[in-house]
Amino acid sequence: MKLLDPRAEEYRLLDGADPLKPVEAVELNVGILNSRWESMTRIAAIVDERLRRLPFIGGVKHWKIKHSEPTPEDVLDQVTGYSHFAVLGLGN
Repeated sequence: MKLLDPRAEEYRLLDGADPLKPVEAVELNVGILNSRWESMTRIAAIVDERLRRLPFIGGVKHWKIKHSEPTPEDVLDQVTGYSHFAVLGLGN
């Protein structure tokens, strides 16, 4: 597994990223952060529906975030406390 730098114009490994550890859960929880754009709301619903069909998904939880402001630390704590994986969608 490789972590890519989302700021890079071309694919580039993310410098200084912690190595990913194997997930040992039988059922994985996925968090979806929605930037409140209408397009992301639709995408989040489709992703949710498809994830819930998978036998190894324990749950899917949604958080609404503002697209123009930093996400509050308590929301990030909730996401990381619940999720094995998270999807951040900006939409539009």
